[in-house]
Amino acid sequence: MGEDTGSRVRVRPAPDLNQEDGSYGLVGEAIAVMAQHDDGQCQRWYRVPFPESGWQGWVHGDHVQIEHGSDR
Repeated sequence: MGEDTGSRVRVRPAPDLNQEDGSYGLVGEAIAVMAQHDDGQCQRWYRVPFPESGWQGWVHGDHVQIEHGSDR
């Protein structure tokens, strides 16, 4: 989730705000959650791949919108 489709989202090498940026993903890309981490301080992180940028890593839960199920 982000304000401007196509803008960058920080992707970190580990689920921690103190980690330096590892790469980026683009707002609006459809992603699949590979793993989830709750740090015990009400911070949720998701490990995701970003197809367009080619990067993969951890994104803070504030930047991910989860959709469950399928209408297919």
